[in-house]
Amino acid sequence: MANSVNGATTCTRNADGSGWAHIRDNHVINPSGNQFLISGSEYADESRIQNLILEGAKNG
Repeated sequence: MANSVNGATTCTRNADGSGWAHIRDNHVINPSGNQFLISGSEYADESRIQNLILEGAKNG
């Protein structure tokens, strides 16, 4: 476990990964739960999370 910027402990199972593998391991299926659910229950679906990330990368 490592400390995040805000002081909360976070999972670092895929600390060396990148891209979707890193996001999925550290923010979707981490022991604390899916961190995207704070934005709505539709983000229980991994494909919706991927679309959100791709749209953000595409449109800023």
